[in-house]
Amino acid sequence: MPPRRPKRPRKQAKSSTARSQRPSKPRRAAKTKARKIQGTPRRGQTVKRSLAGARVRALAANRARRGRSPKLAAAAKAEPASTHARQREARKRAHHALAHMRRGESLSVAARLEHIKPSSVLRHVGTAISRDKPGGRYRASSKDKFIRELEVPSAGGRVAVDARGIAKAREYSDYANAVAHFNRTGDLSRLVRFRGKTFVDVSGQSHEFVTDPETLMTLADAGVPLESFYRSIAPRP
Repeated sequence: MPPRRPKRPRKQAKSSTARSQRPSKPRRAAKTKARKIQGTPRRGQTVKRSLAGARVRALAANRARRGRSPKLAAAAKAEPASTHARQREARKRAHHALAHMRRGESLSVAARLEHIKPSSVLRHVGTAISRDKPGGRYRASSKDKFIRELEVPSAGGRVAVDARGIAKAREYSDYANAVAHFNRTGDLSRLVRFRGKTFVDVSGQSHEFVTDPETLMTLADAGVPLESFYRSIAPRP
């Protein structure tokens, strides 16, 4: 039998002092920690992000080449018109609420009567509303400088006019009330003050107030609205 090889001597176990003196590897740990803190992407993440950006750019280019769909284009064209109509309706309601306040109603009651928020009333006609003291009641002034876009009946039909200020608007309102009174009762007494008077439309053309009963009945039979004449209320320029 061949002789056995001598066993190698076992390595002595290192003491805890030697282990603590052994240099650690802080570089890799510090680098990983800094990457987590700073949010630096790894190589795979960078590739994914670049691919995602390329897809987004390609989709944007395809949309630009194709253009908008007919439905989206029609909606985009109709949106400004509908928005303008809502604003005109809100201004009209705010002006009617202002009229209620001039007759003694509070801001909240006037807004409730016109189905509008008090904040909307203040936004549209706030220059004609004030408080006598902080936290006090809102009160409407007797005058304002709003431009009221109206439609007044003439011999050729309704024409658009711009009433600047409350005094001019009240004149058109009195005329509309006189026409309505005539349509209900046939009485011309309230139209007498408007005989021979004229007004100017938005294009600068002069028209005469219609006071002839036959002309008023002809307009009523033709379906021309003679009582409701507000188009919109806008603030002064």
